Amino acid sequence: MTLRGHSVIPEQTIGRFRTEKKYGILHLYEDSFEWMQLCKGELARHQKAIDACSRDVIIAGLGLGYVVEQLNKKPEVTSIVVVEMASEVIELVWSHIAHDKAEIVNDDIFNYLQNTDRKFDYACFDVHRDISFEQYETIVKPLRELAEKTIEPDHIFQWREHEMERKRR
Repeated sequence: MTLRGHSVIPEQTIGRFRTEKKYGILHLYEDSFEWMQLCKGELARHQKAIDACSRDVIIAGLGLGYVVEQLNKKPEVTSIVVVEMASEVIELVWSHIAHDKAEIVNDDIFNYLQNTDRKFDYACFDVHRDISFEQYETIVKPLRELAEKTIEPDHIFQWREHEMERKRR
């Protein structure tokens, strides 16, 4: 089964990262840790951000390229910068997805945001490993604070951020 509207990414391994199909669903692993899978539940969590984004967008975390491809299809999105820290993920995914409006940057998102003069209208961040308190405090919250220096707060989308905030209460 291929996800409608998404490119076919082959199963392969590069360094510690691999793409693998299980029961027809593509997964991205780093060693034994699953970063993502192209299933309906996972993709539905990204839909609000995809629907909202327009103009210039920054994405942190390439994953399997689904968000990039969906934003690339939107006429109201003019440019996409994808910041991915793992060169292996870029090698596994980038050449297999549609990305006419996008450019890839191999960097840490914190470093990139601290050192770029580029301005963005929207942000989609998916770089934390889980929805734990520790990940919220060390990645999600500081990344939002950094991004809010140049991007409107309601234009910043982080994977499962609201669930993490609810868990903290």
